[in-house]
Amino acid sequence: MKINWDYFEKIKPILRKLCRKVEGDFVVFGSAPLYLFGALKFEGLGNMHDLDILLDGHVKNSAIEKTVYFENDKNQKLYKLSIDGVNIDVGTLWPGHEEWFEKVFENSQEINGYKFASLETVLEWKKRNIKKYDRKKDKEAIARIKKFLPTYGTG
Repeated sequence: MKINWDYFEKIKPILRKLCRKVEGDFVVFGSAPLYLFGALKFEGLGNMHDLDILLDGHVKNSAIEKTVYFENDKNQKLYKLSIDGVNIDVGTLWPGHEEWFEKVFENSQEINGYKFASLETVLEWKKRNIKKYDRKKDKEAIARIKKFLPTYGTG
């Protein structure tokens, strides 16, 4: 498996600080695995939109900057944090997503003590979002992952 170590080393201090703001196990999700495994070119933290986290636990109240809802669904709460200028979106188990939640954790890949969602899992999540919300950025991510997956892990 190829790892973009430059990306990992840049987000590692953020993940370390995140550990102090949450209680429980978490998986780095969203676009982060695309950078980590090389499906997206990493051009610095300033070019990242945010860092998505799926948490099996809770965020300490003092760390929460605000709460929002994914696609305005009141059952899909996200906690917004900022660490070293990087926006962090933390999601916990949403009602009706129990099977999906388990899948993300079971199929995660551990890199130096931190768990990352597999590209296959991110692809499936993005496809679900297209069906339900028709999100443009998910369509772009799907195209990148599909283009990348045939060569993933071959070198």
